[in-house]
Amino acid sequence: MLKAFLSATISILLYSSMVLSAVPLDGQIITGYLRGDHIRYGWIGDDHLNKTDDIIYMNAYPDAQGNIQWRSPHFNLKVEPGISVLNSFKDKTGVYVARKGTEVMSNTSNIPLIPNSLESWTFEGNYIPINSQNPLPLFESDGKRFYIQKNQLIFSNSSETYSANLEHDKSNTWQHFAITCNKGQYSIFQNGKKLNITTKKATHPQQTKEFLGIPGKASDIRIWCESRQPAFLGKDLTPTWHDRNVRAKWDASRAKQPGFSTGSWTNDILWIRSKLKNQKSHMVRLGIAGGEWKDMLRDEKAQENFAQQVQELVKQFPIDGIDLDFEWIEGAYQGDSPDKQWQNYAKLARNIRKKAPSTCFTISLHVVCYKMPKEGIDAVDYFTMQNYGPSKTPYSFENFTGSLDKFRKHGFPNKKLQLSVPFQGTLGKTASSVRLYRDIIAANPTIDRAQNEVLYSGGMMTFNGVEMIRKKAEFIKKEKLRGVMYWDMGGDTAKGGNKGVSDYKHTHALLPVLNEVIKGKP
Repeated sequence: MLKAFLSATISILLYSSMVLSAVPLDGQIITGYLRGDHIRYGWIGDDHLNKTDDIIYMNAYPDAQGNIQWRSPHFNLKVEPGISVLNSFKDKTGVYVARKGTEVMSNTSNIPLIPNSLESWTFEGNYIPINSQNPLPLFESDGKRFYIQKNQLIFSNSSETYSANLEHDKSNTWQHFAITCNKGQYSIFQNGKKLNITTKKATHPQQTKEFLGIPGKASDIRIWCESRQPAFLGKDLTPTWHDRNVRAKWDASRAKQPGFSTGSWTNDILWIRSKLKNQKSHMVRLGIAGGEWKDMLRDEKAQENFAQQVQELVKQFPIDGIDLDFEWIEGAYQGDSPDKQWQNYAKLARNIRKKAPSTCFTISLHVVCYKMPKEGIDAVDYFTMQNYGPSKTPYSFENFTGSLDKFRKHGFPNKKLQLSVPFQGTLGKTASSVRLYRDIIAANPTIDRAQNEVLYSGGMMTFNGVEMIRKKAEFIKKEKLRGVMYWDMGGDTAKGGNKGVSDYKHTHALLPVLNEVIKGKP
């Protein structure tokens, strides 16, 4: 699987290990976070990618055992002989064709297509099944099986079997089949219509295979990390909130790699790199955030496993390093004091540095949560400090400059510090009161560039306008820090309101200001 992926992306990998030497190790750089959702929304413009030195793509998280998990895993399925690809067939593009209808595309990775840890999920696809008395598989994963038998769609797991009679359909026409799971409650659909289900105890052994089946012709097979509403089943993917939770997608659009999921994190990395005009002038790194990091830090074996997986990632995939964003160490956890947790975090940092000595390794901390021990500071290339949040306090210039005094007093050297600016605003309540800067400007297009507050949704929205961003960037420049971080790329101004692609030339755009001050040109 990995060899196929790398051979298909060799042109992108020609930059090799020269990237880190091209991005200055002792100069000031611009770091920006990029959410996979915003790529799917179609929000990220070429200028924003090319005007950011260090791009941190967010997708992964750790489990308690230190395994790196993915919101959009890398799947490159092994395609059996007997499966071919058509460019199009009867209004569908990227069509898989199986001679017998029993051929499969095998998942050879150690990540299940639909893990049992997913409480809610959806599987769907477009099919023209062949006429057969034998079972025609649609998928098997983590003990679950979904298949066609005669005139029924059948799903089974270790305990029960669910059967639904298919409605009469014309032969050789596309049919959309789907199954949704909502916390153990299953529904089966044909062409968007929910079918009646008969349930009985399972009588077959639990399935151990991992594959997608091609029961004749198939197109646009998708797995979602949610139980989809019937109105959205079978619809074209759109850059909207409703379509953010794609786990995997196969549409045969990659003829040389028909088993490659175009909904994967690796596909996003390739897309980012395809937009960069000069690979050597940028780092593209993986952001790892959330998950069961607190439990992982408490377990030495889990820490070692996590560090080992980081080492393998940076060797095997076209990324230049990693960033950790574990929020937050505040109070005691499972009997461990904050000091103990910070010591564990520092130990993890040392483990990662030992395993991956030449990769770019950063950690994101916060203005109210930054007590990393010296040995942890020494192991990390630099820290992206978060000068923002649901609270309004970090947005002020006084709090911004005062945070630097605190960081320095704690022991962070200038060369390892990036202060940050928000491409968002807050009503000062909870995380749900935070809004992207693009939303604020779309609602107030004539706002003054020096303004940092505005009425929004019945409250006073606090944000950083163009001139405040300039003032903070000038402070970073003067203090000779490692540079500036911004959160996040999809938050900047957009064309056509707040739903379009990012607009670098917008009069209220923030990233050009950072480039003008830090780089000397917008």
